[in-house]
Amino acid sequence: LRLFLEPKWEAVTADAMVVKGSYRALAKEIGAEVDSGGALKHIQDCIERLWKVSIIAQNGRKRQGFRLLSEYASDEADGRLYVALNPL
Repeated sequence: LRLFLEPKWEAVTADAMVVKGSYRALAKEIGAEVDSGGALKHIQDCIERLWKVSIIAQNGRKRQGFRLLSEYASDEADGRLYVALNPL
């Protein structure tokens, strides 16, 4: 996908960090109750709140805005989770 884009400035050399896994694996990693549907829903809600976070950084006269997460996807049928962190 990146080959079809035309990144500019600092993004030319930046790579996104991608995490692939599942809600259950993430719940286990953070010490949440793996078999609790409520815990998995809470994790999903948290990730979706992170998706909404935008950051604006200023350095001198340069300003740059971007989302904390560049992409998020999940599949409830098999529990898969995909999160890409914005490289900037």
